[in-house]
Amino acid sequence: QKADVDWERVEESSPYSLEAITTGDDLIGRKVQLKSLLRLANLKTVGSAFIFGQKRVGKTSLANVLAERLENTNDKNWIVIKKGSGDYIGNDAESTLQKLGEMLVSEMQGRIPGLDKLSLDFANGLSPLSFAIDKALEQKNLRLLFILDEFDELPLELFRRTNIGASLFQTLRQSSNKAGCGFILIGGENMEWILNAQGDRLNKFQPFQVDYFDKSNDWSDFIELIRKPVQDWLTINDDAMNKLFVHSAGNPYFAKLIANQLFENMVSIRHSNASEDDMNTAFDDAATKVRANSFAHFWTDDIVQDLENAEKTRLERRSVLIGIGHAFRNDQCVISEEIILNEVKNISGTIGTESAKTVLQDFISRGVLIEDKGHIIAKIPLFRVWLKEKGVGVLLADLKEMDYMTARLNQEERMRVTDDEILDTAERLGLYRGRSITPAAVRKWLGQFDTVEDQRLMYMLLSNVNVYHEDRVRCKMREAFGIVTRNMRTVVRPRRRVRRDVVVSYLDVSEAKSGPMYCRLFKDENRMSSDSFLSLDVFSRKISKNHEFQRLVLIDDFSGTGQTLVEGLKQSLEILRQANEQGIRIIVIVVVGFEEARRNIERFIRKNNIDADVYFCDELGDEAKVFSSASCIFPDNKQRSRAREIAELKGVKIEPKCPLGFGKIEASIAFYQSCPNNTLPILWSSRNGWFPLFPRF
Repeated sequence: QKADVDWERVEESSPYSLEAITTGDDLIGRKVQLKSLLRLANLKTVGSAFIFGQKRVGKTSLANVLAERLENTNDKNWIVIKKGSGDYIGNDAESTLQKLGEMLVSEMQGRIPGLDKLSLDFANGLSPLSFAIDKALEQKNLRLLFILDEFDELPLELFRRTNIGASLFQTLRQSSNKAGCGFILIGGENMEWILNAQGDRLNKFQPFQVDYFDKSNDWSDFIELIRKPVQDWLTINDDAMNKLFVHSAGNPYFAKLIANQLFENMVSIRHSNASEDDMNTAFDDAATKVRANSFAHFWTDDIVQDLENAEKTRLERRSVLIGIGHAFRNDQCVISEEIILNEVKNISGTIGTESAKTVLQDFISRGVLIEDKGHIIAKIPLFRVWLKEKGVGVLLADLKEMDYMTARLNQEERMRVTDDEILDTAERLGLYRGRSITPAAVRKWLGQFDTVEDQRLMYMLLSNVNVYHEDRVRCKMREAFGIVTRNMRTVVRPRRRVRRDVVVSYLDVSEAKSGPMYCRLFKDENRMSSDSFLSLDVFSRKISKNHEFQRLVLIDDFSGTGQTLVEGLKQSLEILRQANEQGIRIIVIVVVGFEEARRNIERFIRKNNIDADVYFCDELGDEAKVFSSASCIFPDNKQRSRAREIAELKGVKIEPKCPLGFGKIEASIAFYQSCPNNTLPILWSSRNGWFPLFPRF
């Protein structure tokens, strides 16, 4: 016993409050992360970072101490501005962004000389912040660090790949690239989704995951977290510390919660040596007092869909937890997935088995539950006890929410893409490169999108893909021949069954491209001689020797921007002029393309004084661009906006340079042997494990 302990004074203290994990500018625990952040901040250009992890694991405390350490540095002039989302969040994304800019500039004006007369307008986005930072950094040796806590609590629209999302993240990117300025963005589990959605814009931000303490690496920090606040009054032996780690699974919040109960118990009995038995008693007492708000982040965090979907997900999670709680109540300390699914089915017939499995796997991947040899347990024992004793009743409290969930699940079932729809779509898509696109392939492709709602939108896209099968292309070749031979004087020689006055060629630089194939189709469909299909080099050598040539036809399958065809024309200018000099009319035939591509090709032809005509068998306008305001596929603005976000989010991962197709054309066109790169990459790219229906090789 510590004979000199003043128990009356000790009784009034709160050693395990949130503030107690810092002492002045010192941090209790998390020393490794703090050291790394200090090193990052003190780089020549000031580094930037994300700090993320489950709630109540010490992220904010880590940032607080970082700020104190930096501002107490004598050799550098640090200005650290730390704000939480509650300081500037508005009713919507626009007002939030405006308040964020105004608040940061106001804070800078109050602390940095020379900025008081700066007047900036953030009504149209956050970009004026970059100008204010430039002005601030004119101060000699000034170093700026902005710490934005609860960053993932901002309106979801700001994190999506929309114009307003770009205003936020492009400004953060630009500002963090300035020498002397950095940003620390702090958030919970949703931050990982934000990293996936906007990671390309903040690729220089270093991620710092603050997680549970790991015994093999963080044991000394964990001991310091528990022992240091009470070292003057209480001795906690090693067995008790080991037991606390087991009870809390290394989670600092729950470790402090149990330790605080231990402190209260030891003060009440005026005892200054805590044993393993004392720790077990503290655990039991804490379990009877802990409330739902200590665990709510297990079923409310890491949800980044719209509000309706978020509510549905929370309710599904709660239903699964109720099933787990029932299993615990039935004295099943170790439970299997099958037991949980049966309990969920008995509790609520509105949640399907597949949905319950998805939620269960989500809990496991997030570390709420642990799967070991086919058995599932709660990672934190305190959570298991609460769920068994009180959690079931708490989670069942609001029956109206369960009714809402039923309605949402019924709506989801109506939105689910059916087998019949998939069968019809697979049949319509037909053959690609000689193989059938099967219903299983369509289902696999749709399965790469996260929710039933997302899959429905992508099904709408897929069912409207404009496919040019071989029969359709052959028909276009005959149609094009009629254009080529219109008003053409034809010389028919005796016993000749094929015509030789039309030459067909291509502009592709490689025989492997599509031009030669379409030339052969054009020749075969229109009964042309075998030697009427010539490469431009061969054609150039034969012009002066063959006086029958009247037309030179250049064939291509698709043109999105016209850039490829223009490059081909540019490389062949000398040959084309040679043909004009011999009185040969040049006709560029494209099976299908956009109006803007035709205009670009015609502009090049006029500029270079080439006598040539351009004909698109099928000419497309903005209505054929999947996400344009005139889109035929998504006339509804809300659906179109969400569909674009899905396509771009997936597209960035597989084709970062053209997530919506080359030239941002947003096409949805495929041919029976190829797919243009102007088409959305989610349809043709096979990079990074993506499964396409129309792969390009």
